[in-house]
Amino acid sequence: MDFDHSVDKKELLQRMSFSNFSDHNLKALIEIRPIIGKALGPLLDEFYGVVSRTPEVARLFNSPSDMNKAKSAQMKHWQAIAAGDFGAEYVATVRRIGMTHARIGLEPRWYIGGYARIAEGLIAAVVGQLWSTVSLPAQRNRLALSLGALVKAIFIDMDYAISVYIAESEKHRLVAEKESQETRDKAIAEEREQVSELF
Repeated sequence: MDFDHSVDKKELLQRMSFSNFSDHNLKALIEIRPIIGKALGPLLDEFYGVVSRTPEVARLFNSPSDMNKAKSAQMKHWQAIAAGDFGAEYVATVRRIGMTHARIGLEPRWYIGGYARIAEGLIAAVVGQLWSTVSLPAQRNRLALSLGALVKAIFIDMDYAISVYIAESEKHRLVAEKESQETRDKAIAEEREQVSELF
């Protein structure tokens, strides 16, 4: 299926603009990238441990290998976010995430819950790493900017993927509705034909 990624990129930029994700935010996000990178592995291990113990979500994976692939893909995606890499590949990945979630029936509540867990861990990692260096007002402002940039990036990413999920789910609903109507119309037509043959 083809997509106009120029439109997708425009929508992403609109989201970033409305969230006031500025160049300062981007720079601050990139500065804490090493902290995020170090924290991600253990956080994702912990998260997928929770996933494996949650039947409603675990059922979506056919095997531990599939879960490991999902974890690797999520690691790569979070690394792109931490790098401030919001280019064409990022846009394509977010679309793929939203569409996959719609296809397999992963409700947004599980996606949001997962993001909440990862966000909490990343914020704790950033504060834990930088808090000892914070004493002057300018340093406090810098920490606030870094955390704000991280939170904004997480919300933008989550909003984008869920928007794709909603659009894709609606598309599937309309197709199913059309097929159901066609089935009903066919049944009615066949019934009328059978009735007409009686006279």
